[in-house]
Amino acid sequence: MAEENPPGEAKGKEAGAEGEAKAAGGSGKKKMIMIAVILVVDLLLMGGAAMFIVSKLKPKDTTAEDQKAKEEEEHKALEALTKIGMTLPKPLTFTVNIAGSTPEETHYLKCSLQLEWEAAEHGEGEGKAEGGGGGHGGGGAGGPSDPLGIAIMERMPKITDIVINILSSQPYLELLKASGKQKVKESIISELNAILPTGHGHLKNVFFTEFIVQ
Repeated sequence: MAEENPPGEAKGKEAGAEGEAKAAGGSGKKKMIMIAVILVVDLLLMGGAAMFIVSKLKPKDTTAEDQKAKEEEEHKALEALTKIGMTLPKPLTFTVNIAGSTPEETHYLKCSLQLEWEAAEHGEGEGKAEGGGGGHGGGGAGGPSDPLGIAIMERMPKITDIVINILSSQPYLELLKASGKQKVKESIISELNAILPTGHGHLKNVFFTEFIVQ
């Protein structure tokens, strides 16, 4: 007769087999979890790399930056346009005869003009009015105290002579035109800058505060 295993031994073998099966199942689950984790990490890394590459390849939207830069440039241009430089304490007034269309015609021009100049950087602080007031200067009985302003005041007789010559040489009909007045301004600026010292700034504009042609 075949020998029968004792009841206790049979139960032990069954318990061992069940434990091995559970251990094998647990090991398989761990491997699956690890594989899943690895796949998720790989996908995240690949997604991040793809987004990085796309962001580098995508052209940068500079519309807002360009608009801001343009607005800043326009603001600076407006400031430069509206900013008033150094000026004389009061306008210069002239009355001169001007030529008509025929030798028999006689006309005259009465005008007042103001000179405006841009002081050099090292002299800008010196050209402030001592008592306030728009950069007219406070030196020498109310005259300009910046180097170029002083040079203008020192050369006033010569400046007056140059301006009279320019005004009196203009044809009557030309002075009735806006282009004629602009030409006079440009001539005054050019000829006066030629007699002023360099390095202290430059005459940049002439304003007519009165202009009567008869």
